[in-house]
Amino acid sequence: MARIEKQADSVRIHLQTNEDCWFWERRFNVFDFLDIFPAEAISPKEQSGSRGQALHFETDAGFDFDSDIVRDGFYLRNQAQGTRRWMAAREIRSGDIIVIERLTPDTYRLSRDRSQ
Repeated sequence: MARIEKQADSVRIHLQTNEDCWFWERRFNVFDFLDIFPAEAISPKEQSGSRGQALHFETDAGFDFDSDIVRDGFYLRNQAQGTRRWMAAREIRSGDIIVIERLTPDTYRLSRDRSQ
C-alpha cells in the first residue's frame, strides 16, 4: 500500500509496488489528505450528478487540467484528461513519489519526484 506523507499544503504519495501504480493510475483517491482541498470542491451529496468547485492542477508534464472531487469515492473526477494522462506522460512506476502541492486555495501542482 502506498505510503502517504501529509503536510499543511502538500502531500507525498510513495508508490512502493506495481499494484500501487495500478491503483493510482485508475483512481486518485484523496480521502487520506482531503484537508488540503477546499470543502466546496467535493460534489454535493443532495444533488446527483452535480459537481463541486473546480480545482485547477498544473502538472510537470506540460499540461493543466481541472477537476472536482467525487463525494461517493473521494477521488479526483477528471481522470482521462487529468490524472491518467499525467501518470502515462510521466511514466510513473514503482519507487516514484507523487507530489501534490497547494499553490492557492484552488490551484495545485501535480509532479513526480524520483529523488530517492
